[in-house]
Amino acid sequence: MHETGSTHAMPAAPGAAVCELTDVTRSFRGREVVRGLTLRVEAGEMVALTGRSGCGKSTVLNMIGLLDRPTSGDLRLFDRPAPRPGSRGARRLLAERIGYLFQSFALLDEETADGNLRVAQAWTGGTRRSRADMREEALASVGLADHARDRVYELSGGEQQRLALARLSLRPRALVLADEPTGSLDPANRARVLDLLEGMRRRGTAVVIVTHDPEVAAACTRAVSLERPR
Repeated sequence: MHETGSTHAMPAAPGAAVCELTDVTRSFRGREVVRGLTLRVEAGEMVALTGRSGCGKSTVLNMIGLLDRPTSGDLRLFDRPAPRPGSRGARRLLAERIGYLFQSFALLDEETADGNLRVAQAWTGGTRRSRADMREEALASVGLADHARDRVYELSGGEQQRLALARLSLRPRALVLADEPTGSLDPANRARVLDLLEGMRRRGTAVVIVTHDPEVAAACTRAVSLERPR
């Protein structure tokens, strides 16, 4: 949630480093999941993280998204050392500059589609009418204009996935992280989601996508293939 008085973050200048990982390793119970990863993502890039299951793609996304931290190595966000997960600094970045599209969608099941977007607008400005127009446009952009009053539990998995993306699109972000954003979508809706993410990229947002889909990876500006540490 936004802190009172916060403002929307605009994307960084083209070419500016949004996130930088240098020689990052992440271990769980002594087992390395990510080893020695160095990666730089700039504003206006859409980067795919690819590789076999278990190679650490989602772990990398969680570290960039401040849900986890490296065991060793350096992680910088917006040209500053990344704050600790759960800290005030991390919460502020997640509220104002980083958007996360989870595999689990993180929606309010008992709320309507429109209600989920309304909650996401809790700290935004504008008139009631302008906020309603934004929600209507966001739902239409993902093909859910006719489902505004449907409760989340009434939506299919693919519809929930698109609703989560509509919620993400309501506020400008400098960095968007998406974990398998097209995983349960048919080809038409996959193309729709990729168009929305590409639109964010063109506006200067850095987008990092975890995907198993070669077509999604091909739609990105570049792909980074991860391998499981031996």
